Amino acid sequence: IVDLDPDSPPIHGVFIDFSQVIGNLLRNAIDAMHEAEEKVLKVQSRHHNGRLVLRISDTGYGISDDAKKNLFKPFFTTKPKGKDAAPGEPTGTGLGLSHSRSILARYGADINVESEVGKGATFTVTIPLHRRPVT
Repeated sequence: IVDLDPDSPPIHGVFIDFSQVIGNLLRNAIDAMHEAEEKVLKVQSRHHNGRLVLRISDTGYGISDDAKKNLFKPFFTTKPKGKDAAPGEPTGTGLGLSHSRSILARYGADINVESEVGKGATFTVTIPLHRRPVT
């Protein structure tokens, strides 16, 4: 489900930065729904108070409270790593969310997660509309 705000003003940034962040969140959402009976991926954008708010939601397995505490730390993953995965099972390195948070910080942007085990997750990215990245 794609629900983008048609009236959002443009944001200033480097395409590959936002492409990496959004691509990572989409891949994670798809991976989380690997074994879900109902697979619904929703991408929503809105602008509010000088910020673009992007939400990516899935109906996957969700994230435990313990995992949420470590989710943005380098090398932390809830997915099996390469050789430990069953055939066809999604794998992870634990670098995607950590790297995404670092990229977003250069723009004064933030990323947060809301999740309940068994009910999926929603990642919210909040980006200032009129700020250029710090290099």
